[in-house]
Amino acid sequence: MLKNITIRSKLMLLAILPLTMLVISTFITVKGELSKSNSFNNLQKGVVLSTKISKLIHETQKERGMTAGFIGSKGSKFKDKLPIQRELTNQRLRELKSFLTTIEIKNLGDSINTKLNLALSVIYKRDNIRSRVDSLSITSSKAIGYYTNMNSDFLNTVAEITTISKSPDITKNIIAYSNFLLSKERAGIERAVGTNTLARDSFADGMRIKLNNLISAQNSYMNGFLKYASDDTVSFYNKTLQDSSVDEVNRMRSIMLNSPKKKIIISNMKELVGYGGFIHNFKNYIIRGSYKYRLKAKQQYSLIKNYINEYKSLDNVSKEEIKLLNDIELVFVKYNNGFSKISDSIRNNLPIKQLDKIIKVNDAPAIRAFNKLDNSFFTNDAEYFFSTITKKINLLKKIDDYLAEELLFNISKSVTKANNNLIFVLIFSTLGIILTIFVALSIIKNMNQSLSKFQTGLLDFFKYFNKETTTVTDIEIIGDDEIGIMAKVVNENIHKTKISIDDELKFISDVQSVMNR
Repeated sequence: MLKNITIRSKLMLLAILPLTMLVISTFITVKGELSKSNSFNNLQKGVVLSTKISKLIHETQKERGMTAGFIGSKGSKFKDKLPIQRELTNQRLRELKSFLTTIEIKNLGDSINTKLNLALSVIYKRDNIRSRVDSLSITSSKAIGYYTNMNSDFLNTVAEITTISKSPDITKNIIAYSNFLLSKERAGIERAVGTNTLARDSFADGMRIKLNNLISAQNSYMNGFLKYASDDTVSFYNKTLQDSSVDEVNRMRSIMLNSPKKKIIISNMKELVGYGGFIHNFKNYIIRGSYKYRLKAKQQYSLIKNYINEYKSLDNVSKEEIKLLNDIELVFVKYNNGFSKISDSIRNNLPIKQLDKIIKVNDAPAIRAFNKLDNSFFTNDAEYFFSTITKKINLLKKIDDYLAEELLFNISKSVTKANNNLIFVLIFSTLGIILTIFVALSIIKNMNQSLSKFQTGLLDFFKYFNKETTTVTDIEIIGDDEIGIMAKVVNENIHKTKISIDDELKFISDVQSVMNR
């Protein structure tokens, strides 16, 4: 089939085929770069969304802590601060909703869209929860659980953003950021649990274990953050957390977590003192004068002294606790000192009633001390704990802002790079296609001109050779390619043939002249 196609058509076909392949290849390349650029642009929107969510969560965390303190104190604490904090939460929510109107959230993926809508559906119920909090018709665990579940849904949205990242470096940054936010959220829950516990001056059911688990979870997530964070970020983190509020929170943590051990000691002491204990044996010794009661009482007194010393040796024992322990010790020292008086009175046959008056001890200071030690944490009140741990969380928020700024900067660089690559590919590809078309057309045009000149010159020569014309001209040489070389050879032969024909014509003319003469 190709044999019947003209050289011009073959040249056109030869140019069109590679040009078509070039256009297809360029289209695929541009499409890939466009997809990458769109991916980074969507990722950038996702990262901005995560920073908006982080700001909202920071306020809901504070609202959760104040709510827990308000419920734990039965409405006596945080009643003035809570309405202000609620408005701050509302403000951050309005900012998030305003941002959502500027993007097409569906472009970020169905999973992100689903998780975000779930979180929003929960936060829209906040007015009902707030109303129940104000009326104290909701338990602290349910109120804390509401905010915790809501924040968890929002944080799941942030974690899901890693799925749309196609950059390993950006993915690492988002993972580090997500782990940090998860740790910060646990710190926020700790604030709520601790504030509620101190407001009621006792652990609610399961809250001590929850507090311990929260501290472990914070450390675990923070280790994950430090694993993926850059060296500069780790340095900023360590520098920022060098603050007295961090040490103070650790101190109050220790007090709350050690409280069960203290309460076990107090419980054991009360058991030694109560029925069948020290005082019971002391009274029996007075009444019966049997030495076995004195021996039991002495043994129990020794155990009480040991428990008091054990309590004092624990970490974070306050001055008030020391004073109360000394009050208990002083009462039992008085009892102990009475043994010698009892022995003397028994030998002197002193009546029991008179003996009881001689060694009468006022138990009231010990009873008050036992009750106080058994029911109080002996730390600053809930509002102090809230303000102190809030200072620490504000430091975490400072790190949060640093991470968000770093993440936005890195994603901005990636977006710029992707867009620049797209522009470069578009320009380079367009220039390549234009240049290819220009070169192809120039070659085809040159070839067509050369072939046309060669064809015309060759046909003219044959007309001259066949005596159809009396004149002949050289073939116009356009270039030094193969056609040009052939034209040169033909021109040389035209000259030779022309000379031969001219000689032949001259000879015939001479013969004709001779014959005419």
